[in-house]
Amino acid sequence: MKKTRVTRVMAATLLALLLVLPLAGACARPAPAPAPAPKPTPTAAPAPAPKPAPAPAPKPTPAPAPAPKANSLDEVIAGAKREGEVSVSLASDHAKPASVAQMRKEIKEMYGVDLKITAMYSASQGAVLAEATMQHKTGAVPTFDLMTLSPNYIPEALKAGAVAPVDWRPLVSAGTNPAVIPQHPALRGAISYYSMLYGVMYNPNKVSAAELPKKFSDLADPKWKGRLGLFNYPIYWIPWAFVLGKDNFDSTLRSIIKNNKPVLGIYADVNNRYLLEEIDLGMMTPSYLIANREKGIPSEFVNLDFVNTGEVTLAVHSDAAHPNAARLVAIYLTSPAGVKFGTKYGMRDSAHYPGNYLSDIKQQGIKDGKKVVGFETTKELLDFFLTPELGKWLDSINLILKGG
Repeated sequence: MKKTRVTRVMAATLLALLLVLPLAGACARPAPAPAPAPKPTPTAAPAPAPKPAPAPAPKPTPAPAPAPKANSLDEVIAGAKREGEVSVSLASDHAKPASVAQMRKEIKEMYGVDLKITAMYSASQGAVLAEATMQHKTGAVPTFDLMTLSPNYIPEALKAGAVAPVDWRPLVSAGTNPAVIPQHPALRGAISYYSMLYGVMYNPNKVSAAELPKKFSDLADPKWKGRLGLFNYPIYWIPWAFVLGKDNFDSTLRSIIKNNKPVLGIYADVNNRYLLEEIDLGMMTPSYLIANREKGIPSEFVNLDFVNTGEVTLAVHSDAAHPNAARLVAIYLTSPAGVKFGTKYGMRDSAHYPGNYLSDIKQQGIKDGKKVVGFETTKELLDFFLTPELGKWLDSINLILKGG
């Protein structure tokens, strides 16, 4: 009896194993063998899995939503209120305590934001960019949230990732001239802080209207020997070489230096010699014009072959600790109110707004039929600036300025 029962159990067990082996899990009893049929049902249970599939759909919706706010002046103001402070590199006169206090006051009145503004002046924009680039690479907190940089530095700054490619168009205050925003893609993120012009400043008591130079080549006349000064920044001679032709420009510049042995130096050096009345005219920027007049030195300015314009721009550091506050300061400085501040506290005018000497000089040049040329306004010039050929031109001009 026992033997029969054992035999039966063994047979049943063997049968169960044969039936259940493919299921690899129900090995104890034959009864569960039908269980495979229901198993497809549990596999269908993950049918809810398709429900998570729509989960990505919500992602696109939230992403665009913040964009309009992030790109609005109201959002910048709200962000600046939260941040409460900002560090900026500015023109020398604008970085003085009295100027900073006035700027803070006007920003509070215009936008309702009371910012603690730490402003510094740096004589070298190249040094500012080098430091900003290193801080970006190392992840260090930037010295400046907002930097003053000439446009010729902006392409390099963008390439290095040190400057935020801000779209200023939806941010600027009412009444701001859209022309303060450069259009060339290589200048994206920059906005015009103040303008420059390059031509001849002269003492009308010593230079008669009849002998006043009309063209760059007129400066090669030996009559200017001992009476002429030239700025020595190779980069700002590039528009002249570009417009006049490199060979023609090189030849003329060599003649000027050979014939007249002009005073060479940075703008301040040339202007100091002008104030001492050691020279009668200087190829430079008219930013000293009004100050010289106030010091009792008669001063006028004339465009030569073309109206050579330039801008000094502002740019937000890509890793700024206070990005909205930085944007707000830039928005203020480029607004009509900010331009008035710039003139009053440092003679930093904008040729984009009427009623100042820079605008008047530019408009006079246009009336005289002269073409307006500048890094920010002349696409072909900036395109050239981005080529390797620029370096060769700079070396060549530098050599000529040194007497080579």
